Amino acid sequence: MIAGMLRDRLGARGYTVWHAATGAEAEAVGEEIVPDLVIVDLVLPDANGLVLCADLRERCTAPIIICTASNRPEDAVLGFKLGADDFVRKPFSTDELEARIEAALRRPQLDGRLPAKAPAPEDQTSTLDTAAQAIGPLEIDRARYRVLLDG
Repeated sequence: MIAGMLRDRLGARGYTVWHAATGAEAEAVGEEIVPDLVIVDLVLPDANGLVLCADLRERCTAPIIICTASNRPEDAVLGFKLGADDFVRKPFSTDELEARIEAALRRPQLDGRLPAKAPAPEDQTSTLDTAAQAIGPLEIDRARYRVLLDG
């Protein structure tokens, strides 16, 4: 019911909304379109929303907002660690959710780049065009298009 209400309200505001009722549907929709923003519920009939959040974060740079009735305090922390940009608990104000959506869409996306925070000088390699670069616990392997954190 909430998803239908949000679809109608956001659609009336000019957003194109795709609704997936299950994790499998979300995965399928994610393969067909490139979303500007994703809203994920943690309670899905066939998947854990936190796992879905992590999977989506691996494939897209769009902001992810977790919107859930879960009252477990650790869910918000896990959500952020797995790539969520925001976390909203139900019941929520639709006006507040819309404001959070607008704020998330205004933020510049990193598109796979590292944040502007400069690494410590001792952690930098001599040039950026080498095949692999280590910045603290982060290793960037340009030859394999791979990034590792703590191995």
